[in-house]
Amino acid sequence: MTVCDRGVISLISWFDYLGVPREPCERLLKGLMDYHSNALTVVCAADFDTCWKRISSRSEQSRKEKLGRDVNSKYFAMYEANVLRYAETAADVVFVDTVGLDLAESTSQVVQVLQSRGLSLS
Repeated sequence: MTVCDRGVISLISWFDYLGVPREPCERLLKGLMDYHSNALTVVCAADFDTCWKRISSRSEQSRKEKLGRDVNSKYFAMYEANVLRYAETAADVVFVDTVGLDLAESTSQVVQVLQSRGLSLS
């Protein structure tokens, strides 16, 4: 099993964040999405306010996070749009509520999803 954090969805989102046209890379992006088409994608779902509260409570922030709440709110909206677009085209996307569920419950939900797909975590 390979676990990728910040996979294809985040890669695509960076084009939007930076204002870089996707068209020149569209074939490569499509190839990456096709390559990952049989993968399970787990999306940790949370609203922006919850995410920003978590980010702002950390002692260290990324360069992107240091741009502030307003900029990151726009980035969050771009990311969310890309998540929804990807979910429409991907075979297996699972959303985990990381606001309503605590860490143990979220983890349990992911484990159940993996087990339902025949993956053993032993």
